[in-house]
Amino acid sequence: MDYYTPEKMQGKKVSDLKMDRNFLSDAVTFLKSNRKGMTDEELSKYTPDDVVDEVLEHFRMGTMNEVTMAKDLYFVNDEQAPETDRQAYGRLLFSFDNAEGEGLLDRGGEKIYDYAKGIATAPSTYLSVAAGAFTGGAGGAAVQATKLGAHQAVRKVANKLIGRSVMVGALEGTMAAGSQLGLERIKQSAGKEIGEDYDVNMGNVALAGGAGLAIGGAAYAIPAMRRNKAANRLVDTLDKGRQANVAALQTANANTETTIKKALSTAEGKKRMTFTTNRLLKAIDPALVKEGMAAKYDILSDTLPDGLIGGLERSTLRRITAASFELSKQLNVKPESGQRITELLAKTIDENGNSDIFTTIASDFGLSNRQLSAVYAAEVSEAAKILADQSKLVRKGGAKLVGAIDAKTFSDDIQRLYNAGMSTVDADEAKKALDAGAAAGHGIAGKAWRGFKEVESARRAFMTSQVATTMRNNIFGVAMTGIDMLDQVNTGIYRLLTGRGKEAMSTFKGTVDTFNYLTKDNAVAEAMMKILRQDAPETLSRVFQDAAMAESSLVSNSVLARMGKGFNVLNTMSDHTFKKAVIAGNLDRQFKARGSSLLKEMEAGRLGNISNEMLTEALDESLSFTFQRKFGSKGSSAESQITKQIVDTINKSGLTLLIPFPRYMASQAKFISDYTGLTLIRRLGTGRKIADEEFGKAASGAAMFGALYAVQKGNIENDLEWFNGQTDDGQTYDAQAALGPAAMHAYLANLVARIQGGHEVKDTAAIKKDIVKITVGTEFRPSGTAVDKAIRWAETGDNKAFYDWVGDTFSAFTYPAAVVKDFYGQLDPRASYFPETRDATVSLLEASGPMEMAMSTYQRITRQLPDFNSATMANTLDEMTGIKMDPKKMEGFLEFFKSSTRATFQTDYLENTDEGYDAIRMDIFGEGPLRATNPFLKQILGISGKPRSNVLQREMVKLQLDPFLIYNPYREKNPAVSILAEQSMQGHLLDEMKKLISSTLYQSSTVEEQKLLLSGGNGYTEKWENVKGIKDYVSMARKNARNVLALAASDPTYQGDYINWTRGRLQALGPADRKTLAPMFQRYAVGTDYEGMTIEESIADIKADKDMNEREKDIKTTTLINYYLAME
Repeated sequence: MDYYTPEKMQGKKVSDLKMDRNFLSDAVTFLKSNRKGMTDEELSKYTPDDVVDEVLEHFRMGTMNEVTMAKDLYFVNDEQAPETDRQAYGRLLFSFDNAEGEGLLDRGGEKIYDYAKGIATAPSTYLSVAAGAFTGGAGGAAVQATKLGAHQAVRKVANKLIGRSVMVGALEGTMAAGSQLGLERIKQSAGKEIGEDYDVNMGNVALAGGAGLAIGGAAYAIPAMRRNKAANRLVDTLDKGRQANVAALQTANANTETTIKKALSTAEGKKRMTFTTNRLLKAIDPALVKEGMAAKYDILSDTLPDGLIGGLERSTLRRITAASFELSKQLNVKPESGQRITELLAKTIDENGNSDIFTTIASDFGLSNRQLSAVYAAEVSEAAKILADQSKLVRKGGAKLVGAIDAKTFSDDIQRLYNAGMSTVDADEAKKALDAGAAAGHGIAGKAWRGFKEVESARRAFMTSQVATTMRNNIFGVAMTGIDMLDQVNTGIYRLLTGRGKEAMSTFKGTVDTFNYLTKDNAVAEAMMKILRQDAPETLSRVFQDAAMAESSLVSNSVLARMGKGFNVLNTMSDHTFKKAVIAGNLDRQFKARGSSLLKEMEAGRLGNISNEMLTEALDESLSFTFQRKFGSKGSSAESQITKQIVDTINKSGLTLLIPFPRYMASQAKFISDYTGLTLIRRLGTGRKIADEEFGKAASGAAMFGALYAVQKGNIENDLEWFNGQTDDGQTYDAQAALGPAAMHAYLANLVARIQGGHEVKDTAAIKKDIVKITVGTEFRPSGTAVDKAIRWAETGDNKAFYDWVGDTFSAFTYPAAVVKDFYGQLDPRASYFPETRDATVSLLEASGPMEMAMSTYQRITRQLPDFNSATMANTLDEMTGIKMDPKKMEGFLEFFKSSTRATFQTDYLENTDEGYDAIRMDIFGEGPLRATNPFLKQILGISGKPRSNVLQREMVKLQLDPFLIYNPYREKNPAVSILAEQSMQGHLLDEMKKLISSTLYQSSTVEEQKLLLSGGNGYTEKWENVKGIKDYVSMARKNARNVLALAASDPTYQGDYINWTRGRLQALGPADRKTLAPMFQRYAVGTDYEGMTIEESIADIKADKDMNEREKDIKTTTLINYYLAME
């Protein structure tokens, strides 16, 4: 078996081994392994040439594709993979490494194709493309550059190109070096399997990094040059827009300087100007005021940097300031606390909805209505604070505040201004802020509630902090871009069929707008946003907030809030990128419907003058696209109004503990309704008019369903669940989270495909439950939603489901660590196993009543932390870099990450003997423990890997049997019994079920009979001698576990397990049993040390006894519990 050595491979190609029996044996072994997953039936059709092709393709892919490389690394280090399979891989790898390379045109040019395929399917390729697609601020630079002149503008944008080229090159170099380091590590691990020494060659790593940097920088240059030319054209366009307004701006700037100079010439003018500028700062950049920075800058200074306050240009800021001063003067606003411009301005609006004062001042100073409205935008938050103070005084029986307000009158004023286009806030938004202020209060309860809300908002931010969340959002964002194009086509077709050809043509023209602004024209979208920010900074800030706060009405600057925002940087970047493209695309479509376009409006300098209606439509579309839909706006349907009330109630009441993302949930439900045709059905049922876009979305939904139907037919044929995906190498993944809101279409497509194909389906009740879970559930929780836990709690009546929810709730704060956990788990497969979050030791805290959930809940909270092993880490570091580190010095730090206790019997399982790792969770349906295979794919692709489905799991999918209903882990209340039973069943249950499934009895039975046979625990299996189903074996395993633990009392090695089991028996008692035993224990305790105590108090008393050691306490406690239980 030494065909792979350098001596034997000298002058040979891998293809020369096609007749070598040892090579072919290894190749077939590897191709049949869990890494490749090919079947005997598939391989029976292969010739030796075909086998060689498969081997060459695999290892070529591994040199160019980091996913293939990472999967190989996981495979060679996976102790669950048979050693013979890993040895075969090692010999094949070294034969490939030691061979003379195939010629480019040998074997039909396969080499070229394989390497090209590796590059084309590598995530790093698309990461580089994405990095190149981002403008790096080129659009914003183009806007700024128009003030510098064309020559300087070109130079500035070109500098952006150079910097980006270096960045992308460095990115490529880093990834290339990382991939080469992975390959070196694979060779080292594979060499161990076959007795070959291989030292990591850091020279190869450095060489790969340098080559990657050069190639990455060069590869960026061509598309970047094209974008540079586009940016230059954009500069010309914006310059024309600026020139179109130059005369008006000159007049406005002259008016500004005159007004400011005159105002500062008198004491009264200075007082009014101070009053005005303070309000302006609060409106545009409240953080600047809060942080005490306002005093450091003179808002009227010529040297004030552009963009310092609210991102506004200095010229714009000065014009707004001067106009605000003039407005307050003409309205006779007294420059003192309690004066509200909104109230006085609303009175100037005539019956036609106009205000001559407002529009004249806006025109004189070259401002839009939205820009001038900034002067009183802060009055909403100020009014909320006043209401909070009023509420406090009323509760204490005090008098009203000076400047007290009436919430309804204030909201009415805001609405009048909004309707007149003189406010960016409508009455609903104002009322929301006012209600929050009135309810807040300043007492202990109010502070406590605000503190809870702040922590809860931060917790939700942590829930979306993983890279996996960003990747899933990106994947579905790209999918939504395709769906958007399909919507446009279908809407255009509907308009064409209904005789509106002109509208149809306009719709067709806008088909690829969002896609273009996401890709080749993203610099235009960026420039558009910079222009709009000058016009409506406060309006845009409500849309372009941090992704971490997208669901929360609370904006905080606390340490927790800043951490949440920090961990959400990637998510926020993704969110903003898609929103910019959607806003640009929507506005372009609106302009095209009016015979213009976004670029034409920018060229004419009119973009800042678009109506509130147009801007609101574009912003609302961006929120809908990113599933942050705004419900209950003016003129919306009754359903939308009700939805808004529900979402607001959940956010305000703290029910986000159960439904963390109500806006996302509601947006997802709206998506499902629109794209399944439910919206059309509702409209027809109520007689309401159906919008053209609703027809378009229903048609797009039908197309989505058709595509997913074809996928689901394949899933059914392969006995996979509706949410499963399968890669070319046969690996199975859970893709439900990546499906996002399209999960409902996938589920329904699977259901229809099953019915039409004559396959088994779940009963109606189970289908309804699935639909509810998909509709209201979110995928921000790694282990399901609170809805899942509530359903299980209701089904089982066991508090364990409730405690799981408590653990899941607080585990959100450890979600960022899951990124490290997944990437480290790829290097160390043992660390990718699921930790056992139940406590088999049943700690005294758990047995003593009030703290019943303490240990197991702690384990649930910390399960996202990386499972580091100091010895493994030190050894890997030494092998890869030569750096030596004492494992014991690392133990103190890594101890924090260990969160799983273990009983003695758990260490009988080989994988649990190393206590440097957490104890692992067993899988009674599998061959090995529960784990995430290739966990890093969850972070880079948003999909979760799992071991290949075995015969039993595929049969359960085929029969549509719910594993949880067949084996309910909550049914056994004693964790020691449950964990020992699962440990004994893992692998053994699968062997027994394989025999049953292959038996003549099973194969000759009907589908319903097969369900009964496989499930077990029913009268049908009792009819047959020596026939047992899953439930029968579960009952036997639990019974055996109890007997084993009871007998452990006489075995010194396992006496601790007996003590654990006894405590578990006490914990397993329900409230009714405890109520029955309590008076009996009281009678028993008379005349003893426990007289007048409950069993819990008695245990606590033993634990507090300082005259006994821990062993003596355990024995005494166990004896007491046995007496207590014997009373039953």
